[in-house]
Amino acid sequence: MENTVSAIGYDKKTLKKDVNKLSRVLIYLELLTILIFIVWLLSYFIQEYTPNNIIAPEIVVNAMKSQEWFLTMWYYILGTLIICIYRKEALLKDLRLKNKEMKREVFGFMVLLFLGSQFTFVLFSRLAEAGFNVWGYSIKTYIDSIKISNPSLSRIIYVAIIGPVFEELLFRGAILRTLEKYGKVFAIVVSSMLFGLMHMHIFQSIFAAVVGLILGYVAIEYSIKWAILLHVLNNFIVILYNLLFSMIKSPFKSILHPALFSMFFIFAAIKLYKHRLAIGQYIKEKGSETGIYKHTFKSFFLIIYILINIVIPFLLLRGNMTAL
Repeated sequence: MENTVSAIGYDKKTLKKDVNKLSRVLIYLELLTILIFIVWLLSYFIQEYTPNNIIAPEIVVNAMKSQEWFLTMWYYILGTLIICIYRKEALLKDLRLKNKEMKREVFGFMVLLFLGSQFTFVLFSRLAEAGFNVWGYSIKTYIDSIKISNPSLSRIIYVAIIGPVFEELLFRGAILRTLEKYGKVFAIVVSSMLFGLMHMHIFQSIFAAVVGLILGYVAIEYSIKWAILLHVLNNFIVILYNLLFSMIKSPFKSILHPALFSMFFIFAAIKLYKHRLAIGQYIKEKGSETGIYKHTFKSFFLIIYILINIVIPFLLLRGNMTAL
């Protein structure tokens, strides 16, 4: 099996060392971004605070939201520097590496899977909102916090271009390629899980983990360039869709969104079912030895990273709950 450790075995110490190293990189990246945020917050208070001017919490929250792009850009800048340091000369190899030729029908299938995967966000967010409604609360503000409405040109550029390029270099470049020696399926699964957690939004994380599987497969079997293109295309489609959807004035608007992505999900599910034997064979051939996931999730820094990226989203969810 090309570029893959067979099911004969793997070195547990080396596995934990690699996983811990990758997890530390992700933790450092998040801590540096949080540090920049704290510095910005302190500077905001210093500029705005006077003895006769008490800053209301909602003003601070609005100011933070207005600077979200600033923090995200710093995350990307720091992340790019860390990738360059971590991968060094291997970074260019990641970009040049190409396996199979991408065919139009395959790329179209991947786009369909992306659109179908959007249904996971719609489904889980709506079920959660319905559940909270039963208890007298709404989390709509939290759900809508990731939606892009009336985006500026700079926001479109970093959401649809800068973000996807950086994320692919980090997750389908540095992380996927580091883990590939333990098995392609293992590398795809673990990198997609880390990718999902990175988003720090309960429902977006679920969706991101699902599409991470698609992007991981494309990167490892075709080229990271195709994964970047697919990611960029998806983000552009989401931005365009949100813009067009915001213009719709119809009493049926509330059901159009889930109905549309339900349709994509059904088509994608049918297509996956037709390829179920090939998918099963791929998992069998490119898989790893039994027990590798158990040893992976015993890695200390991976556990810390998972806890950080679970606790913070739940705190954000709690802070955005409103009574009905």
